[in-house]
Amino acid sequence: MPPVSWSCPRFVHGLLDELALRADAARVAVVREAADRGETGPGRTGVHAWVLHWSTSLRAGGSARVVRVAEAALDDRFAGLLAAVTDARVPLPTATVVVEEFERLSHRLAPGAEGPVIDGLVEVASLGRPKDVRAWGTSSWVHRAVAPSLLADAR
Repeated sequence: MPPVSWSCPRFVHGLLDELALRADAARVAVVREAADRGETGPGRTGVHAWVLHWSTSLRAGGSARVVRVAEAALDDRFAGLLAAVTDARVPLPTATVVVEEFERLSHRLAPGAEGPVIDGLVEVASLGRPKDVRAWGTSSWVHRAVAPSLLADAR
């Protein structure tokens, strides 16, 4: 990097973003594999401690996101989200909000509605920010237009 980073060609910043997304995706994959093998210890506390031990840069923050998405990836319903994270389409902070919003809504969903709701959340996440995902999950448009077909308590 040149001593004056603002003088870098513009494409370098895009490459750095792509690298950061890929690094987060790799962290999620490594944590999933370590947990599957039993290397992390039992429960969320064991996984979190393992992440903090091996990913020292996450001690300043971000380890909970890695653990949250890695744990969600064990659930087949989140396969589309995991693919979006792996493909660097959804950043880790936004993926965490997808998991939180889906879990907040899931108990209210009609049978068969989980897939379309997760797909919608992932689509919004791939285009926007965490607050956009939260807004989609709570927007009046979703509840008026989508709720009758997807929410069990709207029937």
